[in-house]
Amino acid sequence: MLRRILATMTESAAKRIKTSGAPLIGTHSGHFHADEALAVHMLRMLPTYKDASLVRTRDPKILETCHTVVDVGGEYDAARNRFDHHQRGFTTTFPGKATKLSSAGLVFLHFGRSIIAQKLGVPADQESSHTEVGLLHSKLYDSFVEALDAHDNGISVYDPAAISAAGIDKRYSEGVHPRRHGRPLQPQLERPCPLGPRRGPGRRGRALPRRQRPHRRGV
Repeated sequence: MLRRILATMTESAAKRIKTSGAPLIGTHSGHFHADEALAVHMLRMLPTYKDASLVRTRDPKILETCHTVVDVGGEYDAARNRFDHHQRGFTTTFPGKATKLSSAGLVFLHFGRSIIAQKLGVPADQESSHTEVGLLHSKLYDSFVEALDAHDNGISVYDPAAISAAGIDKRYSEGVHPRRHGRPLQPQLERPCPLGPRRGPGRRGRALPRRQRPHRRGV
């Protein structure tokens, strides 16, 4: 019963938003993930989506009413603004990269240049050929977006063999700095801790008796 009520409320909200004229972005309900959160944020950085609303659902009928759908729906079709990556056979990557894209990577692939050009003040008709826009598009993916794509696809962005060869794991586990010649960074941590709090100065570790408080005289 509760699910029906929530579904009705979501559908009604989607219809109201659709008739308002602002683009409607759809993504999945339930726990949110970093990739669709970033995807929605990047879309809202563009003038087209500045006033866009968001509906979170897995209902195909409601998703059909959305202008743009990210991370749900089982469809990747940029012409229809559908940016999901969970369907079988999906292998799209960023140019020159091997990491499969998440919804964040898909949105950045298709809208990243426009976002960068807008921030740089580059006209829209020049964004595809502008050198700085292309350079930043590649560098931002390499240094930021790819990590989210990898994480969402269960891929480590670090090379375990390279980390092992550099000895980083060993230094972390032993707490040793390479310039300290093997000495611990905090030698005091090697000292044994006392078994318990120290007692008072009485004999054989016994606490001193509590002093008797003087009785007040009655008035």
